[in-house]
Amino acid sequence: ELGGWLGTWAASAFLVPYTGRVGSTILLSALVLASILLVTDLDPRRLLPLMVLIGKHLSSGCRRALTACRSVQLPSFRRQRDAEEDSEPEEDDEDEEDFVEETLSMTERLPTISLDTVPDPEPTPKAVAAPIVRPVPKQTAAPAPGNGFSKSKTTTADKSKTRKKPGRYKIPVVALLDPVPNDRGEMDREVLLENAKILEEALANFDVVGKVVEVSPGPVVTRYEVEPAAGVKVSRISALADDLAREMSAQGIRIQAPVPGKSVVGVEIANQHRETVYLREIIDSPVFKKASSDITMALGKTISGEIFVTDLAKMPHLLVAGATGAGKSVCINGLICSILLRATPDQVRLLMVDPKVVELTMYNDIPHLLAPVITEPKRASEALKWAVAEMEMRYQSLARMSVRNLADYNTKVEKVLAEREAAGDAGAETEDAAAGEELRKLPFIVIVIDEFADLMLTAPADVETSLMGLAQKSRAVGIHIILATQRPSVNVITGVIKANFPSRIAFQVASKIDSRTILDMNGDERLLGKGDMLFLQGGQGEPVRIHGAFISGDETERLVAKIKESGYEAEDVEVFAGRGDAAGSAADRDELFEEAVAIVLDSKQASTSF
Repeated sequence: ELGGWLGTWAASAFLVPYTGRVGSTILLSALVLASILLVTDLDPRRLLPLMVLIGKHLSSGCRRALTACRSVQLPSFRRQRDAEEDSEPEEDDEDEEDFVEETLSMTERLPTISLDTVPDPEPTPKAVAAPIVRPVPKQTAAPAPGNGFSKSKTTTADKSKTRKKPGRYKIPVVALLDPVPNDRGEMDREVLLENAKILEEALANFDVVGKVVEVSPGPVVTRYEVEPAAGVKVSRISALADDLAREMSAQGIRIQAPVPGKSVVGVEIANQHRETVYLREIIDSPVFKKASSDITMALGKTISGEIFVTDLAKMPHLLVAGATGAGKSVCINGLICSILLRATPDQVRLLMVDPKVVELTMYNDIPHLLAPVITEPKRASEALKWAVAEMEMRYQSLARMSVRNLADYNTKVEKVLAEREAAGDAGAETEDAAAGEELRKLPFIVIVIDEFADLMLTAPADVETSLMGLAQKSRAVGIHIILATQRPSVNVITGVIKANFPSRIAFQVASKIDSRTILDMNGDERLLGKGDMLFLQGGQGEPVRIHGAFISGDETERLVAKIKESGYEAEDVEVFAGRGDAAGSAADRDELFEEAVAIVLDSKQASTSF
């Protein structure tokens, strides 16, 4: 009784008036819990997990009980209220206020729920329907750039939506390129004569007697042809390059001793003001327009200011090397754009390899490409194997037509097709009927490999073997290769590659060793950079100094966009349909391969000395 009286007095006098019923309950519960902890000396950290578990069970039990109360009481309450409203449609204000207060009190005790969603008190058991599983839409992964080789059906279907109906391809106009500025002035004759006099005096200071007999001004350098006096050795003049540069206050001097076909020594001195050579200027020139080959390439201007173009079919392969920033990438883009501005996809097809990903990927989706630009070294090795297989198939086609090169083959095919058309398809049988192939003209294939060093580091054996097979035999069937690298070392440019790539372009390099690696001679280390190059044509002894044609990134993008807008669909070629791999595996497998495999499997070990 004492405890009950004390509790009642404390609750009525202090707890309820100041803290309310809820606050009193919380306060007393905290005091009881603290008392238990103090009396029993329990660690609250050990009791905390148990209390959390008890709380979870209590809360879940309360939720289940509350849900049961709602499902039983609320529908009956609703029906009772509806019955009272039907029996007493008119009520006074006092009864209505009492009803509102009762309803509000009920709302305070129970949370508001939608009565329409409450199930009936005694629901009829129904079969539980299986959950509806919506199929996840298939997500087609975007193909990595350069990873595909054969054009799949999906890719072809997607491109057919954006491309127009196939028709005659129209070569882009040269007006897409930037116009050539007209404010480029020529060097003053008085300045040239003054420099010639200074050069003669500088040679005399080193006891070398000579006379300047001819001056050839160019866009970047000017060549002074010096005729040495009798008894003067050419080697003495060649050794004075650095001293003459100091005397002439020139950026750089390169000495060509002697000039091929002349009894003079060429002293090439950099101009004070460099002139930019634009690709449009070369494309618009009569020299380029009169060229007969479909793979004629615009290189630039010589040191005498003459426009220089070359035919890739006569090289027949090209090696481009130089240090970073010397103009190698601009040169590659210029060579590719020269072909795009001259040949149709039916005349020239391209196969590009770009391990750096950023240099050649802009050419994706143009009709000239046999496959999207390849960026993975492993895929590049497979591409070269396909090229070897294609070369062998072309040789078989040439043999059936009894011709020796691609030009004669296309001429004969064109003649046969014309005769067939004139005869009204009466003579449908051709030499290729036995092979089961359609008789058609074959295009040139130009393989462009940028940063060849990356391929040599990943798969040197496969890459070099395929390249050598192509370099030795592919000229006759119209397959040509352009290799580019910025690492002119013997590990990259091996002796086998140099032997099969007689035509080379060398940009500025760091040392004489790199120059000898590329051209087998000195001179590259004295170039000026930014497009200044030495071009060695296959079969010629001396290289030609050329300032490369410049094409900007915006010009290249406009040209590529225009070609894509044409909507022309070239012949779809399955570049990798298994031919390259099959040919490579059959040729590389040794005749004792199966026996060696059996021995290794029996002994469960293998070594080179086994």
